[in-house]
Amino acid sequence: MDVYGKCPSPYIYSTENKVCVSNPICPGAYVWNAQTKQCESVNVSGGSESPGYTMPDNSCAVDLNGNGDVEKNEIFACTQTPQGYICSQGLTPCNPQYQQPSCPSGYTYNSQTQKCEATVTQGVCSSRQVPVTDYQCPTNGQIYSDLTTCNNNCLQTAQCFPQYQQPSCPSEYTYNSQTQKCESTVFEAGNCAPATGYTAHCWRWCERCQYYCTSPLPIRLPYARNGDVVAGGGRYHSWNNCDMMARFVCSNGSWVKIEDINLCYASSCWNPAINYISYAPLPPQYSFLNNYKYYCYENWNSSYWSYTMGGYNYNITPLCVSGGTYNSSTGKCELNPTCSTGTLQPQGCFTGYSCPLGSYSCSGNPPTCTKGQTCVTHSSTVTKWQCSLNGVQYDTQNQCTTSCHTACPAGGTYNPSTGKCEATATCSTGTLQPQGCFTGYGCPLGNYQCQQVNNQWMCSSYQCITQNQLQDEGDVIPSGYEDDGPRDEQGNCLGTIYIFNGKGMRCRKSGVDTGFHNCCNESRGKLYDSTGSIGGGVGNLGKVAETIAGVYQAINVGTFTVKSLSANYAIITFNNGVVDKVVHPVAGTLTGTQAQAWVDGMIKQGALTYGNPVSGGMTVRIDTSISADTLTASTMSEYLKQSGLANSVVGLATSMIIKDPVLSSAVNVAAQSILVALEYGSVLNIATAVVGLAMALFMKKCDQQDIMTSTFNDSGYCHEVGEYCIKKWKFVGCVQKAKGFCCFNSKLARIIHEQGRPQLKGFQPNGAWGDPKSPNCRGFLPEEFQALDFNKIDLSEYIEDIQRNIRQNLEPQLKQQVQQNWGR
Repeated sequence: MDVYGKCPSPYIYSTENKVCVSNPICPGAYVWNAQTKQCESVNVSGGSESPGYTMPDNSCAVDLNGNGDVEKNEIFACTQTPQGYICSQGLTPCNPQYQQPSCPSGYTYNSQTQKCEATVTQGVCSSRQVPVTDYQCPTNGQIYSDLTTCNNNCLQTAQCFPQYQQPSCPSEYTYNSQTQKCESTVFEAGNCAPATGYTAHCWRWCERCQYYCTSPLPIRLPYARNGDVVAGGGRYHSWNNCDMMARFVCSNGSWVKIEDINLCYASSCWNPAINYISYAPLPPQYSFLNNYKYYCYENWNSSYWSYTMGGYNYNITPLCVSGGTYNSSTGKCELNPTCSTGTLQPQGCFTGYSCPLGSYSCSGNPPTCTKGQTCVTHSSTVTKWQCSLNGVQYDTQNQCTTSCHTACPAGGTYNPSTGKCEATATCSTGTLQPQGCFTGYGCPLGNYQCQQVNNQWMCSSYQCITQNQLQDEGDVIPSGYEDDGPRDEQGNCLGTIYIFNGKGMRCRKSGVDTGFHNCCNESRGKLYDSTGSIGGGVGNLGKVAETIAGVYQAINVGTFTVKSLSANYAIITFNNGVVDKVVHPVAGTLTGTQAQAWVDGMIKQGALTYGNPVSGGMTVRIDTSISADTLTASTMSEYLKQSGLANSVVGLATSMIIKDPVLSSAVNVAAQSILVALEYGSVLNIATAVVGLAMALFMKKCDQQDIMTSTFNDSGYCHEVGEYCIKKWKFVGCVQKAKGFCCFNSKLARIIHEQGRPQLKGFQPNGAWGDPKSPNCRGFLPEEFQALDFNKIDLSEYIEDIQRNIRQNLEPQLKQQVQQNWGR
């Protein structure tokens, strides 16, 4: 001990040995066993129950064994459907639901016909002959019942004919419908020229000769001009420019010759010296006039007059009058006719269509015209069918039978095939089907939702919920009287003094919150009453519980450290300059003291490098090449020191009061991390041991209170008050139960409470332990304790522990002292 009477860290003063002591440091994955005083390998088996169970997001529960509790094998994942989620257990087909359709007043719904029906009174139809005056169309003989209809339908239709007018042609032309041309035989010879020889004057045409016939058309003939040279040197003589050479007279449509020479004269051109007439043949194109044409000549040799004069041929080109064109194939002059009205067509000038029925308009293609006729009366008799109900007569028996009944109620019509009035049924809700108004599906099990499962509507009586929909029934908060009341100057308690005071605690049974791991069976006999001091300030229940909780948190920091080496970065956030949170992509999140201890422990080993700032903090880089064992020991020891539990952990490790090997190993590993960090540096495989312990002890969803309560209860320090429900599943039952306890500082205290309370009125009835959720764990008042009859208290259970402790602790010391004193 130092000058201040304290042991140097990490040693703890042992009142049994009167020296500062510490557990030995074991290598690798070995930890010190205070019972056997050996370094032993840790059995880190996680037990038979799976630590990884998580309640499905949407689950249903079925109490298969009927015990009112929900166990792991009684929770099932729900099946997702278009309507939501449905329990896969107890699926039952849903039944279609129908409502009675609505019918108009006076009608009743018939499910067979799916119609609203009403009954009517049916009459009798009888036949009879009835005189009838009709109207007949004279055009086609059709008979109608009324005059207007008859007149409207009595029509005569005929094909319209096209109308034409004669096209217009100039004077001297006549229209030829075959060629659709204006034609004329009146023409003038054109220029003539000798075929060979010397140049000669062409004959000049005289004025048009006068004809009095319409056919054939007149023609102009040539004559010699005065001074023209003819064959043999002769010349034509001037006849005072006489133009008229001959005349013709038409009589009775026939041509006649004029032989009277006296007729061949003109007042302006006749020469009395000419005393004879002569004629010469005309050129071939005018040969049709040879027998009728006479010419007046001078007294010269008529041999000079010939078509061929002096051996020279003269070709005459006809010139048509009035702008016509000569057609050599027909020998006629032609020009296009014109229409003063209408359009030119082969038949003439088309002026429209005419109706052969009279002045009626033509229309359509081909065009027709219609003429209305006036109908005449037509008398006859017909067979009528008369209804006995109202005397109404009908044309046919079917019409009478169909109509001979009383009137249908409003909204319907008579159906002759059924003999009833029918109306359409309607649905205020749902859709009309043969069975009625279909409103959906109903569950035969009760008011449960029907959902589509594999195209079939099913329901289940078991409800689907998520874990956060479980009803919270309340939980025990560890509580009890603390040694914190007022004191006087001498340190005497001024408040109420309690002897063997206890604390209300709980442990949770198998359920949804614990992953169906029974946290009340976490350990077996972990502590026992010591015959001597356990040192280090851990001799009371509260301190032991706090120390075990610290070990839990320290191992959590160590596990985080091992996982953090799988990625080389993390994000640290701060609150008023103090580390508030550490977020790692693999290891998860640390907060508060755990986060600060991890950062400080990593920095001490040079494993962190500050990086870029982020919102509220910064990114740090992790050196993953540093030994995991070194970093784990560094961060765990930092947490235990910063939480003020370092000495308590070392003291608990050396106290020998922890008997369970798993919890003992966890405490020893935590204590070893302190010694490694302070004295020896890295020890191989300490990180492996930490992770194994965390998996075995703390990864079954058991919280600190579960572990502490099960530790004290299995050590005989607790009295079970009863069970209560923490989480309830509506309509199903309790899905998480817990046991409520009163836990004390020693087994002796528990024994005295259990056997002493029934003796006192203040703890009635029956010890008055209270409700499991709020147990009454107060200690005895001094006067109550004095009133106890210890002769009625059985302490045999406690005496057995004392005797065992003496054998384990005092007997070896006595033997050692005897051997030292007596030399044997």
